[in-house]
Amino acid sequence: MKDGNAKKILPIVIVLIVVALLVLLGVKLIAKKGEKEVTGEKKETVEKLVNNYFTNITTGMGTAFGGTDVLFSKTDKQTVKDFNDVYILNIAFSYVVNEGKGFVGEDINAYIKRQYEYTDFTALQGKEVRSAIKKLFGVDFKDTSAELFNFDYNFVYDENNDIYIRRFVGTANERTTDYLVYAKALKTVEKGDNLEVEVVVAYVYGANKYYSFTKDSNFKNVVFDSDKYEMKDDKVNEFDHYIVTLKKDGDNYVFESIQKK
Repeated sequence: MKDGNAKKILPIVIVLIVVALLVLLGVKLIAKKGEKEVTGEKKETVEKLVNNYFTNITTGMGTAFGGTDVLFSKTDKQTVKDFNDVYILNIAFSYVVNEGKGFVGEDINAYIKRQYEYTDFTALQGKEVRSAIKKLFGVDFKDTSAELFNFDYNFVYDENNDIYIRRFVGTANERTTDYLVYAKALKTVEKGDNLEVEVVVAYVYGANKYYSFTKDSNFKNVVFDSDKYEMKDDKVNEFDHYIVTLKKDGDNYVFESIQKK
């Protein structure tokens, strides 16, 4: 190409690049304008749900962190389809127990001890467990007679009595609490029918009521030490952040995905 032609084309190229950048900026501004930060009671309700359940989906696996680190070890988007039934059941159990409902009577507990020879277990009514799964994840859970197992628990569905039994088989009550994953919701943004909850994640080593907050599970990148198990406001941006997306399901919001920001 001759220099003369190049000089004629260069301004056109520059104009096209500027236009493209302006369009991109406009798209981002429009998208940003469509966002609305959630406050008040709705914010409290949603973030409590995320903090208590959706940051603990993988709990129970055999890691130093009790399995909670498994959820944050992947950088790709994870949806409910990526979680096995043990995770789903474990969170549903926690939800039902915290709600204080769904417990079976002494006759059923006696039956479980006799039939299964279990001692350390929790049994819940099937309808309450399925209702919790629907409320938390928006899916209809299929009952299974197969024994589902992870490191700390196994689950059995007793079809005759329509009950789910969670038996403690691992080290849930023995594992040290020195290794912790700190995961806490920072803010919630409304995007159309979805809610996006931003969560900060830190790996914490605690000893003698003193905590080291680190960026990684190997504790190689310590950000700060503290005598309190809480995040410092001026250190929030030094840790990984995740986005938990909840989708509207009738009058409810259910888990859709989690992804590193």
